[in-house]
Amino acid sequence: MEEEVKLNQFSVREKQTQCILRMLGLNNPVDAEGYWKDVWKILIFDAHCRDILTVLLKVSDLRKSGVTLHMMLSSPRQPIPDVPAIYFVMPTKENVKRICEDCNNQLYDQIHLNFASSISRPLLEEIATATLESDTVSRIAKVYDQYTNFISLDDDLFILNQTDSYIAFHDPSVTDDAAIKNIEDTVDALFSVIITMGVVPVIRCPKGDAAEMIARGLDQKLREHLSNPQNLLSESSSSFHRPLLVLLDRNLDLSVMLAHAWTYQALVHDIFKMNLNRVQLELIEKNVPVKRSFDLGNNDFFWRDHSGTNFPQVAVEIESMMADYKAKLQNAPSESDFDPSEEDPDAVLKKTKDIGQYVSAIPKLQLKQKLLDMHTRIAMQLLNIIKDRGLDTYCSLEESIMSKTLSNKEVLSAITTNKGSAEDKLRLFLIYFLSNPQKLQADELKQCLSVLEEAGCNMKPFYYLQSIKVFNENWAANVQPIGSKTSSIPVSYTHLTLPTKRIV
Repeated sequence: MEEEVKLNQFSVREKQTQCILRMLGLNNPVDAEGYWKDVWKILIFDAHCRDILTVLLKVSDLRKSGVTLHMMLSSPRQPIPDVPAIYFVMPTKENVKRICEDCNNQLYDQIHLNFASSISRPLLEEIATATLESDTVSRIAKVYDQYTNFISLDDDLFILNQTDSYIAFHDPSVTDDAAIKNIEDTVDALFSVIITMGVVPVIRCPKGDAAEMIARGLDQKLREHLSNPQNLLSESSSSFHRPLLVLLDRNLDLSVMLAHAWTYQALVHDIFKMNLNRVQLELIEKNVPVKRSFDLGNNDFFWRDHSGTNFPQVAVEIESMMADYKAKLQNAPSESDFDPSEEDPDAVLKKTKDIGQYVSAIPKLQLKQKLLDMHTRIAMQLLNIIKDRGLDTYCSLEESIMSKTLSNKEVLSAITTNKGSAEDKLRLFLIYFLSNPQKLQADELKQCLSVLEEAGCNMKPFYYLQSIKVFNENWAANVQPIGSKTSSIPVSYTHLTLPTKRIV
C-alpha cells in the first residue's frame, strides 16, 4: 500500500489534475472547506488550455467544481453579472487583448486570471494599463501563474503539444528567431512540468545538439526561480532524493518512429491517429457509414490494464471479459426466485439481499458492458486493417531486422511481394537502412529504391535519413569521449546539476 502511494506521488496526471481542481476552486486547496464549493462559476479558456482540460476532466467533473458554463475565449459572449469568471489561457498578446476587451465591456463582475505558464511583465502591465483606463481594476480578483503548460495523457506520459516539433528543430530552413522560440517554448513547458511535480531534477543530456540547448535553458530558468526566496520549489531543492531528467534528441533512435508496433496502444495510435486520448472510427451502422469518437484514458479500466499488451492477447482478454459479463447476467437473481410465502425467514432474507446487491451492481455492469463493446469495435477494426495490410508480417520482419537476421535479398523480396500500403513498405526499408551497419551495395540500393518508387512511395524521407546517417557517422568518428583516446562513440555527457541548497 505504501509503494502504491509513493507511485501516485509521481503521477504527472494526478498532480496536474490537482492543480486544475485547485484553480476551479478559486485557488483554494482542493480539500478545503469554504464557500467556493457552492459558488457557481464560469470557465473561459483558449484552444491550448482546452486541450489540457480535455484529457483531465469531463463535463461532470466541471459541474462538481461549480462550473456551470464553459466557453472559448475567442467566442462571442454576453455579460453575466454576479458570477465569478475563471480565465484559463496562455499568456499571449492576443489573449491579453481579448481579456482587456472583456474588462472594458464589463462582461463579468469578478475575474480570476489563470495563465498556463508565467506571464511576462510587459503583458501584465498591458492588463494593468487597460483596466486603469476602463476603470475596471476592481473586477480583476486574482492573477495566477498555474504552470500547467503541458498535456498529461497518462500517469507517466505527457506531451508538450507542439505541432511538427521534429521539423521545427531539424528543418535547415528554420530562421534563427524561430529556432530560439522553439527552444524557449520547450523550456517553458518542461519548467511547468517540474513546478507541477514539485521536484528539482538532476538534468542530463548529450553534447552538441538541441537537447543541450534546452537543458542549459532549463537549468538557467530553474536557477533564477530558486534564487527567489518565495520560489515554489523551496522544499524539494534541499532534498537528496531527486529524480533524473534525461533530454535526448529524436535523431538518436529514428527507427522507433518508423516501426510497426504490436501493442494495443501503439496500434491504435498508429492506425487511427489517436489524438488527446480520443480515437475516431468509421463504422457501418444499419448499412449507413457513420463516424464515432471514443475516449481512451485513465478512467477506462480495460485501456489502463491492457494498453501495453500485445494485440492477440487483447482480443483474448476482451472475449474472456465478455463471457464473464454474460455469465453474471445469466446468474442474476430473477423475480421467480423470490417467493414471499416461503416460511424460512433466513432464505427470504438471503434472496432479498442477493437481489439488492445485484441491483446496486447494475450501473457498474452497464459501464463495463459499454467499455467492452467499445473495445470490441476497436479491436475488430484493427483486426481487419491488420489482415488487409499484413501488419503482423511487417512486425515480424522488423524484429528480424533488429536481430540482424534479415538479408538484403529478403528485404527486397518483402517490399516487392508483401501486402501493405506504400508507407508500410517505405517504413520497413527505412528501418533496415538505419539498422544495417553494413551499407547496401549500390546496385541493391538502386533496386530497392526502384521498387519503392513503383509502389508509389515518396522518397524524400529516405534522402533525409541518408544525410542524417552520414552526418552521425562522421560526428561519431570525430568526437572522443571524456577519458578515452581510442573509442569513436560519442558518450560524453553534459552534467547540469542544480545546487542541493536554495540559492539566496
